[in-house]
Amino acid sequence: NLAHCKALTALPAGLGQCATLHTLNLGDCDALTSLPAELGQCAALHTLGLTCCVALKTLPAELGQCADLHTLNLAHCKALTALPAGLGQCATLHTLNLGDCDALTSLPAELGQCAALHTLGLTCCVALKTLPAELGQCADLHTLNLAHCKA
Repeated sequence: NLAHCKALTALPAGLGQCATLHTLNLGDCDALTSLPAELGQCAALHTLGLTCCVALKTLPAELGQCADLHTLNLAHCKALTALPAGLGQCATLHTLNLGDCDALTSLPAELGQCAALHTLGLTCCVALKTLPAELGQCADLHTLNLAHCKA
């Protein structure tokens, strides 16, 4: 748990060698701008919490290689402009929270490949203009929250 490490700007690439890392909470790490590509090597990573990482602009495409990723919380990541297409490789992704990601304008079509996606939170994504038609391929999608999306 590295939550509230306000001065943390980066994570070491060696973090990808943590084969049994299950949960990584980086919430409220205000200075964090990116994640190492090697994070995709964390095969046991189940939960990744990045809530309120207001400087986070991008995610590595390799994140889609996390074979057990179940929950990805990116709520209040105000600078996040896009999600990597590689995220569509997350066959076990169940919950994706992007609420209040002000700079997010679109979602990758590949997100439709997330067969286990159950909950997609997009509340207050004021710049989000469209949703990919491929989201219709998410047969398990039960909750899609688009409240207060103005565009």
